Amino acid sequence: MTVTQRKSQLAALIDIMTELADAERKHPDWPADPIHAAAILAEESGELIQASIDFYNSPLPAVVKDDGGESAQALWREIARSEERRDHMRKEAAQTGAMAIRFLMHLDSYETRESTRQASAPGDAATGGDARSVPAPITGGNDE
Repeated sequence: MTVTQRKSQLAALIDIMTELADAERKHPDWPADPIHAAAILAEESGELIQASIDFYNSPLPAVVKDDGGESAQALWREIARSEERRDHMRKEAAQTGAMAIRFLMHLDSYETRESTRQASAPGDAATGGDARSVPAPITGGNDE
């Protein structure tokens, strides 16, 4: 790995860890179940995809014409917008990475559907005896 690649890798990790610290400060609670935790991660990933689409589809800077400087100013404005879009992708990627780390940090504490069901049994004081508060089974795949 070159020095430039190592610096880029370290910068990315710093961005991710900064976002992680910010997220933990702003939202100290984290879901106890992996489905809601994964949904948070997926939401951040979706925002990264949108930022990437916006960057990719952004117009190319116009050719500078001899028009008294107007096209040059427009070119610089478009270059600035392009850098803003690149920075937005960087921020969304760091937020996605931070949520992936947060997901992994809680991996051993996630509850299963069965443990949630037992903790929320009818008549349980925590749920007020309302069995409807137990999440419905989530199915997927071909495991039967």
